[in-house]
Amino acid sequence: MIEPSLSKWALEKIKIHDEVSSVDINEDEVIIIKRINGSFIRVGSFSFAELNLENINKIVEKYRLDFILNIKSGAIYKGEIYSFLDDCKISFGSLSDLYRVISQSENWPYLHRDVKFILRGLEQHSKVVKVVRLDNKRLKIFKRDLQFIVIVATNDYEVNAESIRKLQDDFNSFDAILASNPSGRITSQAYTVASMLNVPLYNWSELYVELNKS
Repeated sequence: MIEPSLSKWALEKIKIHDEVSSVDINEDEVIIIKRINGSFIRVGSFSFAELNLENINKIVEKYRLDFILNIKSGAIYKGEIYSFLDDCKISFGSLSDLYRVISQSENWPYLHRDVKFILRGLEQHSKVVKVVRLDNKRLKIFKRDLQFIVIVATNDYEVNAESIRKLQDDFNSFDAILASNPSGRITSQAYTVASMLNVPLYNWSELYVELNKS
C-alpha cells in the first residue's frame, strides 16, 4: 500500500529537519526517524484525497506506525478517524504536521495549532456544551438549549469569494462559515458569495453573538 516513491520523497524532506538525527526506510517502506531528543517515529507515507475509517483501518492493520503522512494537498479528513486514531495513539496529517510532531518530545498526542485555537474558542463559550469535529474543516456545535449548528472554518488571512466557493465545493453541507483567523479580513466579495449561497459568514465576535441566541 505504501508506494516506494512516496517514501523516498518523504525521506528527502524529513532528513533536513533540525531535530532529526537519522532517517531510514525499512523493508515495509515505513520511514524510521531518530530524533536528536525524543523517541523514534515510524511514518507511513500515503496520498489520499480523503482519509476515512475504511482506508485508515487498512493502514493500521498492515503497518505499525506512529504517524500517518498524507501528502495529498487539500485532502479531506473525515471525523470518524479522529477518535479511532486517538485510541491507537497515532498522529496524522501533512508534512508540516509531521515537522511539528518531530519537534515535540513525544509522537502523540498532536493537534494542529489552528484546530486547537478554534476548539478552545468554541468550547469556552458559555452556551456551548460540546464540539464534535465532522472533518478537518467542519465542526458541529451543541448548545445548552439542545440546538446545534454546523460551521465550516477557514483560516485564510484574506477570506475572499474564492475561499467561500472552495468551502462550498469541498464540504457542501454546513449552516455557517467562520473566518477563524483573528488577524485576517473578510472581503465584500466573500460576503456577497456567502449571501448568494444563503449561508451566514461570521468572524469570531459575530459567531459568539449568534451562539447566544435561542
